[in-house]
Amino acid sequence: MKEERASEIKKNLSYYDYGHLKDAITLINRAEKHNIDLDELREYIKFIESYMKEHGRSFLHVPMYPHSEEMMPDCPECGHHPYELIRIPGCQKGPGNIHGYKTVFFCDGCGHHEYSTKNFGEQYDLLAKNYDKKMGERDGTRIESGTTGNNKE
Repeated sequence: MKEERASEIKKNLSYYDYGHLKDAITLINRAEKHNIDLDELREYIKFIESYMKEHGRSFLHVPMYPHSEEMMPDCPECGHHPYELIRIPGCQKGPGNIHGYKTVFFCDGCGHHEYSTKNFGEQYDLLAKNYDKKMGERDGTRIESGTTGNNKE
């Protein structure tokens, strides 16, 4: 990329820091991987906004998968509450984040927390894979490691 074009982009996107831009690229790559185009993302944003107006809470806090709350491990400290997975904003490594943590598992019951350098998508995919494996073992449909009879890989 030429410096002139980079300067123009920097000027037009100056509100966003490096972490925001990396998140945008991650979002675009994930959307492309799942055949979601920009117009569909715009429609999705409108859907979320109308859902919030109608229901008084964010659609994003409604579980995306039927068992997403069940996917969360219980807190190892108190054992009574499932963890919440939280994205750490501005998660690039630096003086305020010397380890480069990107997510944290947090227990709303006792306050116990565990930090991770994996991003939210990586953590969620791992939770879903572990959940699918656990459910396959539970109902006997597990075919091979990492897959269940319900999934096509």
